[in-house]
Amino acid sequence: MPKTYLDGREIKRWWLDGREVSRSYLDGRLVFQKETVIRISAHDHGVTAQSVLNRIQNAYGGAPPAGACIRFVIESGIQLVAANVGECFQLDSSWWNGVLASCQLIIENHGFILGRGGQGGDTGAGWQNAGETGGPAITSQGVPLLVANYGVIAGGGGGSGATGWYDGGSGNYNSTGGGGAPFGSGGPNNSGSNNKWWGSAASFDTPGRSGAGSGGDVPGGNWGEPGGDGLFKKAGGARSAVPGGAAGAAIICNNAAFGWIKRGDIRGTTP
Repeated sequence: MPKTYLDGREIKRWWLDGREVSRSYLDGRLVFQKETVIRISAHDHGVTAQSVLNRIQNAYGGAPPAGACIRFVIESGIQLVAANVGECFQLDSSWWNGVLASCQLIIENHGFILGRGGQGGDTGAGWQNAGETGGPAITSQGVPLLVANYGVIAGGGGGSGATGWYDGGSGNYNSTGGGGAPFGSGGPNNSGSNNKWWGSAASFDTPGRSGAGSGGDVPGGNWGEPGGDGLFKKAGGARSAVPGGAAGAAIICNNAAFGWIKRGDIRGTTP
């Protein structure tokens, strides 16, 4: 329930039929006594564990108290995108010497929480690499987590695999893979012989595509989707797929309780 005041003083306890309660429902939302709300109302395409830690620390002017209830509210239309595939909206029980492990974290999302898309595969003369895996959107390591999702939570799309086409002569070419959405980069290295094409980077909601030529123009994955497979064709005609990268997880929660208040639009694996 919302905070209640009497003569300007907050009433700290709730009672129902003579029993003290610490949580209740308000208009279908699970709410907690004494919860601290952290609102996010601006886009952030560089989300990291440190940026999440800073928001909590700023809300409390330091470390939160043991047993605190902390609700992140991502407002409607707001875009939170991981800075890279190794970062995300991350919570860690080691913060403040383990204090966060005793807290209840709630993520109430009305916008977009997204992992970073994977990079497209690199290529060179006679070799092609798979697309890279997209990153996760949310991870919790040892921190109890509840999620109320009214928007979209999605892992980053995988990058598409590179393509190489060899006829044994001057018709050889190589195409790097396209990036997965959001913002995955195209494959940066192309050291092939003869014709070379580079894959494109993804935008916020549109995957990049691998370079041109036969077997090329393969998209990376959109939110929560794997990247498309590239192709390696050897002189003489033998062909093999060059795998696209896997999608990132939507939510990972290890060594702590996890629950849904509302599942909503989830793209990628969850607990």
